[in-house]
Amino acid sequence: MAKTWLARVFVVGVVVLVAALGLAPGQTQQAQPSQPTEEDVNAPKTAARTYARCADLSKVAGESVWVHGIAGNRVDTRSRTTKVYWLHDQWGASVRVRTEQDWPTNGVHYEVRGIVFRDPEFNDYVLNEQERQEWGTKPLPPVAAAPVKKLDPLVIAGIGLIALAVLLGALLVWQTQKRKRALSEETFVRPYPQREPTPADLTLETWAKVEVVRGPDAGKTFLLVSRESTVGRESGDVRLSDQSVSRDHGKVMQTVDGRILYIDDSRNGSRVNGEAVHKTQKAIGDEAEIEVGTSLLKFTNLRRAAPAGGERETRIEPAPVVDKARAPTMISLGAEVKVLEAPDAGKTFPLSKTVTTIGRQPDRDIQLTDEYASRKHATIFLENGKFLLRNESSQGTSVNDGAVQEQELTGGERIKMGRTVLKFVKE
Repeated sequence: MAKTWLARVFVVGVVVLVAALGLAPGQTQQAQPSQPTEEDVNAPKTAARTYARCADLSKVAGESVWVHGIAGNRVDTRSRTTKVYWLHDQWGASVRVRTEQDWPTNGVHYEVRGIVFRDPEFNDYVLNEQERQEWGTKPLPPVAAAPVKKLDPLVIAGIGLIALAVLLGALLVWQTQKRKRALSEETFVRPYPQREPTPADLTLETWAKVEVVRGPDAGKTFLLVSRESTVGRESGDVRLSDQSVSRDHGKVMQTVDGRILYIDDSRNGSRVNGEAVHKTQKAIGDEAEIEVGTSLLKFTNLRRAAPAGGERETRIEPAPVVDKARAPTMISLGAEVKVLEAPDAGKTFPLSKTVTTIGRQPDRDIQLTDEYASRKHATIFLENGKFLLRNESSQGTSVNDGAVQEQELTGGERIKMGRTVLKFVKE
């Protein structure tokens, strides 16, 4: 719709400009003045005198004017009945004068009256002399400067409409690019149902729960069923209505070695058991308290060991966690990627998919904050029981200091992407 209106404004501007310049269909151009006739040459003189500068004669074509100047050199001509000489005015301009009288004296000031016409022999405007008088010592006549031609209002309107259309078009392109960048940075939204849990929800896939102790969602409980569960305002497994919480605030993750980590991805940071966590990760245990925005969350591990006193819990021990939203392999892959160097140093990413993407883009399974890494840098595949690393970046990827395009990973390899150094760990 916006593009249609821009096109209309541009077309209207062009039409107005063309019409103002006198080139619109149906209009005719002004006719060129013709050579004066004998009646014009012999027209009676009037008392009122119109003076003109040599440089402005094209604007008074067909009129009888007076020109003051100094007679110059003679000019060769094909005519046998007339003579042609130069007349130089006081402003440095000159004009050819065609006359039937005797030659003027070179270097003498004259006042010449004649009709201006375009002479085809010289392809220029010429003064056809009717009368010539020596000026002598009389003061020079007042000659008005040529009027300054002002732009027609229609020309200004046409140029303005065209400029407006170009400006709006540039603004539309900028807004479109901005919207595309915003959409490309949207974090992948996992389709988990968000509702109050019931006892029937405590299935073999449920391994932990998060209770909202304080905040707008106080009293709600969220069950965690995947190895990587997100906390945020608009998306994720723990979806909060707290406006001080970021859209993708943090993650609760299980590692292959049994640890549970909280990873902060927010702008303002989080607090775990009272300790600030910002753009980094921290190991959490049972009954851990996590502050996000103005909300306080309580994490409970449903796989905890039997309580002291010998009495064992009656809860059924859950099966291995399944990440349904991430194309699961139904079991842990028994491998993980650790960040050794760069801004994400210390983070650990367990592998639970047959295809794990790595890069700076928000929807990557292993998202890096290293600005030297590509948005889609590499992918780890599990094929026929083997882990394969495939480079997808023009900047390249190296394994153990050697550039690779595709490389099998057996465990212990050091992988470099940008300034980030990763270590592939296999059980």
